[in-house]
Amino acid sequence: MIESAIPLFVTGAPRSGTTFFTVTLNRHPQVFVTNETRILSFLHNIHRTTKTPGPLLPPHPARLAFLEILRSHFRQMVIEFYRDVLDKTNLGTPFLSEHQFNRKIAVWGDKNPGYSDGTKEPGCLDFILDLFPHAKFVHVVRDPRSSIASYLKLSSVYKRDLNGCIEMWLSHAKEAERFFATLPQTQQLTVKHEEFRAEGGPEIFCKVEEFLALRHAKAPALFLQKEMKTRTPYRSPTTPVERLGTDTYSETLSPAQIAEIVTRTEPYLKRWNYV
Repeated sequence: MIESAIPLFVTGAPRSGTTFFTVTLNRHPQVFVTNETRILSFLHNIHRTTKTPGPLLPPHPARLAFLEILRSHFRQMVIEFYRDVLDKTNLGTPFLSEHQFNRKIAVWGDKNPGYSDGTKEPGCLDFILDLFPHAKFVHVVRDPRSSIASYLKLSSVYKRDLNGCIEMWLSHAKEAERFFATLPQTQQLTVKHEEFRAEGGPEIFCKVEEFLALRHAKAPALFLQKEMKTRTPYRSPTTPVERLGTDTYSETLSPAQIAEIVTRTEPYLKRWNYV
């Protein structure tokens, strides 16, 4: 039952491997983590934008009383959505996750890079924690040079120059860093995409199972081993399929662009052992 399962929320900067991590996670028969349903972002937006009177909820003597009642229902709304809708379908699950009907779910939740977007959704992670005080959080990180190279390649999606791409990446990294610093170790885990997709991936997933109090399952490790041999493209890859799993940012970025990224993201590059 969803009510007794552990809530899990996966985040990270865009193009950092959160989808690949979530697809792998859903290979475990006790896990049901959706792919960017964004309902918590929606509820957080209501919470954030109604703190002061506005066009939709103008000043009124009963305004605060109504908001208190509305917000008291947020948690149950999310639980009912997962329990009564998504728990009975494969809607919202990343493709190729082979989600099975009628699982005995021990972990449920959502993956969304937007949860750590400090510019567009500041405080969203805190809001989620307020709703689910015992929730666990995974931060998927990737070399910012690779992520930012992807932003520039997908210019029709991100519509930013180099400076804008760096700022977007930093907005996510700083917000995640701030929030994760407030969590006890038992509620947080950081996963490096480059290590997770490599030979050490199955061992890392064992740590994920331990973190989430899951029984050991063979399917995630088998999936990771298969991906080592034949990569599956996820989320509009900017790297040719035959070269997925390798770092190709130096082919997209000029030396000057790489130097600019390194200068501005250096604390994170050092913290995560990329330099």
